[in-house]
This record gives sequence, C-alpha cells and structure tokens, in this order.
Amino acid sequence: MREEEDASAIDAAAATIARKRRARISFPASPMLGVIAVAPKDEPVSTMPAGPHGGNLDNKLNGIGSTIYLPVNHPGALLSIGDMHASQGDGEISGTGVEIGGDVLLSCHVYKQNCLYPEGAGVCRYPVTETDTHWVTHGVVIEDIPKTMTVACDEASKLLVGQWGFTPEEAFIFLSVRGDLGLCQFCHPDQGTQIARMVVPKIDACPKPFRGLWKRTTTPASGIFS
Repeated sequence: MREEEDASAIDAAAATIARKRRARISFPASPMLGVIAVAPKDEPVSTMPAGPHGGNLDNKLNGIGSTIYLPVNHPGALLSIGDMHASQGDGEISGTGVEIGGDVLLSCHVYKQNCLYPEGAGVCRYPVTETDTHWVTHGVVIEDIPKTMTVACDEASKLLVGQWGFTPEEAFIFLSVRGDLGLCQFCHPDQGTQIARMVVPKIDACPKPFRGLWKRTTTPASGIFS
C-alpha cells in the first residue's frame, strides 16, 4: 500500500509540473479601447450601461486605425476614452481582457449631420465603427441578448436602405449572406450591458457607412459628428 501511495504522489507531482510547462501561452497584442464615448444628452452617466452616446462598448474592432462615429450632444462633445486592452476576445466572457494602461493618439473631426445623413436618410441611433475593410454597427440592450442582436442588425439595415438604396429585402439578404453578427460583450454574471455588432464588408454597393463620406480621400483616425 505504501508503494502505491508513493507512486500516486510521484504521478501527481509529474502531472503538476506538466501543467505548469503547458501554461506558457503567448499571442500577439491587439490593442483596443473598451470605452469610447461622448457626453449624453441629459445628465452624467456611468460608462456602463453603454448607449447611443457610446460608453463601455468593448468592441475589439475599436482599435488602431479604426474610425468611430459618435453623436455630438454638447459643445465640444466631451469625448472620453479608456479601458484599454492589449487583447480581448469577442464576448469578453469572463468580464475582463488583458487590461493595460497606455497612450492614445486620436484625430477628431466634426461632420455636420446633413453631410452624413442627406435628406435624413439612414439615421443611426448607436455608434458606428469603420475599419479598412468593414463598417460596423452596434446594438446595446441591458441584459437581453436577442434584442441587442436585433438592434445591431436594424442599425446596419438602416444604413444599407437609407444611405445606399437597398430595399429592406435586399438588406436582409445581404446581411444574411455577407454580414457577420456577433457579441462584443457576454459576461456572466452580467450587471451591465449586452453588446452586439454587425460587421458589414465594404463592397462597391456600400463602400462606407455613410454616403456623404464616400468621396473623401482621407479617413481620420477617429471621428465624431454633430
């Protein structure tokens, strides 16, 4: 019996050492901002829950080189950023990414509403992100996954229909076959917000989120509009 106990102890120690050796995992950093927002219309709010003004969107695509379009509700917009991550997976299921501090270089521009929404077409409620290859709409609903995903889809459909002349049926089909619907934040237990995004590829029929910016030759590092 003693020999069996000694053998078991040796096996357990070996297994522990093996686990420690396997635990060394590395991957490239992909910095992003979890929080980007302007002041809301009515009164000061926490970064959670997020909303039309932005906030804790936790979208990993809000990173280097991205453009984020936010509404301006007050003079100066009162832009706020923070919650930087070196890496974060879609959903941020444990409630945290690789949290870091850092410096952020931003270029801010103001676009008049009639530049982005000619004739009031395709008006979005929530922030829109643009990358080199895609544009992205957000959906934000407190603790309701089906509704937050529906909002992200509706926001993308508004832009396709209002900005680029799709019919509602065409927008639905296009988003179904080429759009990527996913979750930015799906934490448990969740006391804040569930956040979804619809990622729309840039093609000739919809090269940017807003028709008014189509012919611009330069894209700022981040943008806000009024």
